[in-house]
Amino acid sequence: MLESRVRILCVLLVAAVLSGCNGLFSSGGTSGTGERLYATTGPGAVIAQYGAFMYLIGGRGENGMVTNQVQMIPLLPDGTPDHASRQIQASLPEPREGAAAFVSGGLIYLVGGRDATGVPREEIFYTAVSASTGRLGFGSSAHWERNPRSLPHGLYDAAWVLQEGRVILAGGTTATGATDEIIHARIYNDGQIGYWHPATEKLGYPRTAAAAVVMGSMEELSLVVAGGIHGTGGYLVNQLERFSIGDHGRLFPSSVELLPVAVARPILLVDRDDLIVGGGDVGDGDTGGWFRRVAAGAWQNAGSPPPPGTQGPSRVISDGTVSFVSVASAPDEFGTVQSAVLDIAPERPLLHPASGLVPTGATIRAISEPGVTLRYRTAGGGAVAGSVSLSDPVWEPGTSASGQMSISIRAFASDGRSSPTAQYMYRSRSTGFFLDTDRLSVLPEPPSTLPEVEPGWFFFDTSGGLMAISCTAGSTTRVSVFEPDYYTTIPDISGDAVLEREPGSSGPVLARFPAGRFFILVSSSDSDPVGIALYRM
Repeated sequence: MLESRVRILCVLLVAAVLSGCNGLFSSGGTSGTGERLYATTGPGAVIAQYGAFMYLIGGRGENGMVTNQVQMIPLLPDGTPDHASRQIQASLPEPREGAAAFVSGGLIYLVGGRDATGVPREEIFYTAVSASTGRLGFGSSAHWERNPRSLPHGLYDAAWVLQEGRVILAGGTTATGATDEIIHARIYNDGQIGYWHPATEKLGYPRTAAAAVVMGSMEELSLVVAGGIHGTGGYLVNQLERFSIGDHGRLFPSSVELLPVAVARPILLVDRDDLIVGGGDVGDGDTGGWFRRVAAGAWQNAGSPPPPGTQGPSRVISDGTVSFVSVASAPDEFGTVQSAVLDIAPERPLLHPASGLVPTGATIRAISEPGVTLRYRTAGGGAVAGSVSLSDPVWEPGTSASGQMSISIRAFASDGRSSPTAQYMYRSRSTGFFLDTDRLSVLPEPPSTLPEVEPGWFFFDTSGGLMAISCTAGSTTRVSVFEPDYYTTIPDISGDAVLEREPGSSGPVLARFPAGRFFILVSSSDSDPVGIALYRM
C-alpha cells in the first residue's frame, strides 16, 4: 500500500510536508468543475526518462524566462535523482515550456509547447540518447533534429500518452484557446513522428493542463484523462474521462467519473488495476494530496501529501519512486525536481517499433524503468501470446519481427511487483518492394467514369481535407493507403485502418487527410487493370 512507506525527498527546495489522513470517501456531487479559479502558472519544465537517466527540459530559468536548457540527472539505485551528478546536455533549438516529452526507441521527443513570447508552437524536436552515458545527440554532434511533420497547429499544456507506438495528445491550449480535440500520430520505424490525425472521439469540453494515462488489461485498454482547467469557465476540473482504445489509435465513447478534488496539472499514475492522482494545483496555490481509486467514484487518501508546488503531468518512475517537477514561489526555484517513494508497480513496457506493419527483420527494442526484469512470450501466424509469468524467458534486445507475430511482455521488480502484460501485434513486410511510383490525380469531384490503372504503387499530394477512394463496382480490387514511411496506414473517418480495403464491393472509402504526400497500393486478384479514383468530398 502507498501508506506503508511514503517519504518525501525534497531536493533543492525546503518544503513543509503536511500529514495526511487515511480513510475511504466518495467524491460526491455532480459538478464537472471546481469552485476556485485557477490562479497560478504552471512549472513549464517537463521531465522524461530513458533507463537510468532523467531529463529536465525547458521551462523557466533562474531569470524567470523560458529557457532552451536541457539537464540530465542520473537516477540512483533506489530510484531517486542524483542531483550532484546532473549535467547540461544538448540545448533545444528554441526555448519551450508546457510541451509534451517522452522517449521511444532510443530517442527523446519534445512536442509543441509555448515559446519565450507565449505563442503556442507546432514544432516537434527529437534527439538520440546514449544508453550507457545518457548523453544526448547524434554521433559527435550534440543537437536536436526537427521532425519533418509538425503538429496541425501550435499547442501547449496538452495531456499525452504513448500507446502501441502512437502518441496521443488530449486537450491543451491553441492560439485561439483551450481545445477538446484528441489527436494521434504513429512513431515511424526510423523514429520520425508521422502525420497527426483527429481521434474519433473528443473530450467532453475544451480543457487544458490535464494529465493522461493508459490502463487496463490486454483485452480492454482505456485512455484516462483527468483534471485540468475548463476551457470556457477557467475553473479547475474535478472529472476524469475514460475512453476505450481500439487498434490504430481509434477511441470509443467515454464515461465520466468524479475526482476526489478539482485539480490542474495533476500527477496521474497507474498501479496495476488502481489509478492514483496526486499533486497539481487545487486553487490558490495549494497542492493536492495523493489519492488512490479503489472503486468507481470512491477514493482513498494515500499517505502524506507531496510538497507544496508539486505539479504534473510529466513524471518519472524508477523502483517505485516517482519524480516530478515542482513550482516554487521564487523565480530561481523553477525547475526544481522532487521525489516521493510510493512503492507502485512497474509501468507497462514500451516496444519500438510497436504494433502494425514493420520491415521484415526489424529489431524490436524494449524500454522500461531501471531495476526491473522484462519477460516475454511470442506467438506466430496471427495467434495471440498469452499473459507473461516469471517462467517466461528474459527479453533479448535483438528480437526481430518476421511474418505475423505477437509479443506479450511484462516488467517484474525484484520485490515481486509487476506491470500489466503489454501486447504487441506485428505483420512484417519485405523492404524490397520500392519501385517507381506513378502519380494518382486528386479529382475535385466524383468522375462519371473511373480511370483504369495497372495494379501497383501510386502517390498523391493533397492540401488536406475529406476525400473518397472509389473502385469499379463489384471488383475485388484491394486498396491500402500509407504515410511516407510506406508502413503507417491512414485511418478512415470511423478510425479503421485503410489496409487492404475493397471499395469496389463495400463502397467508397472516406478518409480525412492532413496536408502532405501519401502512397496507395492497388492490388487485384487477377492482375488486370482496375478502375479507381481519388476525389474530394
